[in-house]
Amino acid sequence: MPNQKRKLSSEHTQELLAQLRKRFSDNMHRHPNLTWDAVQAKLEQDPE
Repeated sequence: MPNQKRKLSSEHTQELLAQLRKRFSDNMHRHPNLTWDAVQAKLEQDPE
């Protein structure tokens, strides 16, 4: 099973994105030149 890829359900994907967005917002000082929209677009473009 080590090389098997799993795909998250739509619900789990939305939950994960919500958690990541909160962490991003809580730590804006770590990435002053980024926006959440740019990060989310990259994540959706290449979900792996």
